[in-house]
Amino acid sequence: MYKVCWDEHEIDRAALFRAYNADDGPEHGAEAIALLLIREQTNYTAIRRSVTTTGIDYWLGDKEITDNQIFPQTRGRLEISGILKRIPTNKPQYRVAKKIKQTRRSDDTSFPVYVIVVEFSTPVTTMLQRHVRN
Repeated sequence: MYKVCWDEHEIDRAALFRAYNADDGPEHGAEAIALLLIREQTNYTAIRRSVTTTGIDYWLGDKEITDNQIFPQTRGRLEISGILKRIPTNKPQYRVAKKIKQTRRSDDTSFPVYVIVVEFSTPVTTMLQRHVRN
């Protein structure tokens, strides 16, 4: 289990709210957490952003091999989503199912895909791996 925490007395909440809106904050926060988790929990690291039409956010490469390469080889896929506050119609399990379906657009690569959904009001992170069968 990983825990991210900070001393709330050191946070300038007004500056935080000026910098991020209700849409950007969860997405950027989820992205930061997901990129750390993928490195810590798998043998992968994010190597580059993906184009929107692929249904994923990042292409993944082997974390031990990619460190000194300019163009590392792609080995996996990553889709990330953030939820500011869980509500009955927007729960992490619903978002995971939606994102799994979305990632099918790049299944022709045969690379495994990770879906990471971060829900901030609880907080909880869900990470799921799906393998493509050819």
